[in-house]
Amino acid sequence: MATSGSTCKGFGLHPLVLADIVHVSQRPKSERYEGSIFTVARRLKWKGDPEDLVDEAQVSVVIAPGYVLSFQEQEDDVFNPVKERLKLGIGIIRAAGPDYLGYALLDAVIDGYLPVMDKVGEILGSLEQRALVHPTRALTAELSLVRRDLLAIRRDVWPQREALHALLRGDAGEISEPVRVYLRDVHDHCVQVAEMVDVYREIGAELHNMYVTTLTNRTNEVMKVLTVVASIFIPLTFLVGVWGMNFEHMPELSTRWGYPAVLALLLVIGVSLGFYFRRKGWIGRSQE
Repeated sequence: MATSGSTCKGFGLHPLVLADIVHVSQRPKSERYEGSIFTVARRLKWKGDPEDLVDEAQVSVVIAPGYVLSFQEQEDDVFNPVKERLKLGIGIIRAAGPDYLGYALLDAVIDGYLPVMDKVGEILGSLEQRALVHPTRALTAELSLVRRDLLAIRRDVWPQREALHALLRGDAGEISEPVRVYLRDVHDHCVQVAEMVDVYREIGAELHNMYVTTLTNRTNEVMKVLTVVASIFIPLTFLVGVWGMNFEHMPELSTRWGYPAVLALLLVIGVSLGFYFRRKGWIGRSQE
């Protein structure tokens, strides 16, 4: 395996292949060039950074009779399992042809997708609990980051699925029929991840709706309580306002028990309205 382009000219790679290797913003694809197959894949790795949960990088693989070239945007451990198998001679990787080695490299890239999706699922589960129990603005910010990363993953996974499908349906002689069986398994894993991405995106959208609904319900509860309190004090304010007018001839002002009677009347009205609202289910319990 090669990790730099210093010897690319010696392998006679097409200039377009060299350009795609150098410009690392390529979408996953599979193309055939003069007896070789060029494949671009996107490597996903869990970072866990609150601002950037998933790290993605380009991996390019050239499969040709007699050799396999691999190019990584970033030096990491994505190919370590393949290197260990080559080093220890595990399985048929040494005895098989370059097409099997190319499959092994792509399989290592796709195998890294599932742990990332498992982490995303755990975060969505945690956000769901918080959306139900204690929705806050911080939750919406975290949910937006997860949905952003899911969109980025979808941009990688769906073209990757098509690229693998192109390898399977093509008539390239560089891929033998036994290796196509293994590639179908890799393609199935990629399809599984693509479906998980769509499901998680729907869950993210539902969590956002749940958050909005929960806040709306809480606001409605607060407004209901405030409305009930205001409704109770409206008649009380009216009566107090009537007896608060400074007219000279008001019979009630000279009544000995007038003040206690007014207080008792206000108390009876307030309690009666509170009891009525409770019977209606407007306070104290949900309205059925």
